[in-house]
Amino acid sequence: MAAALILGALVLRTGGYLLTRVSGLSDRCPARSPQ
Repeated sequence: MAAALILGALVLRTGGYLLTRVSGLSDRCPARSPQ
């Protein structure tokens, strides 16, 4: 049970990090943003 909770926390943490990285890259790249 504890291992599953730790694994879930790690997945959520890495997932949020990747999401912020991807959103930051898309915001910084002028070719992909429609504005």
